[in-house]
Amino acid sequence: MVLLRAAFPKIFPHLDRILTIDNDTIVRENISELWELNMKNYYIAGCIEPKKSTPNFNYINMGVAMINLRAWRENHIDDQLTHEECIDSQDQHHAPKQTDPVL
Repeated sequence: MVLLRAAFPKIFPHLDRILTIDNDTIVRENISELWELNMKNYYIAGCIEPKKSTPNFNYINMGVAMINLRAWRENHIDDQLTHEECIDSQDQHHAPKQTDPVL
């Protein structure tokens, strides 16, 4: 699923952003304010987990994440991602610290 998310800008060319929620996530409150997040300067809005991050990568829990598809398209982020940046052997989600702004 992680690599599929990297293809969302091409799969959904008519959308500027997409909110992804894992199928094992229970939504107990109104999440409309997530849709209202100012994503102008960010590629992803998600939760960074410091204990799982490394010096070279921020671990992003993608259970609930807003992806700025417009910014990904404009900056060709999907073309820049490598398999190692998207997923490691333990199915961890990463974003390179040096290039990608994360909200």
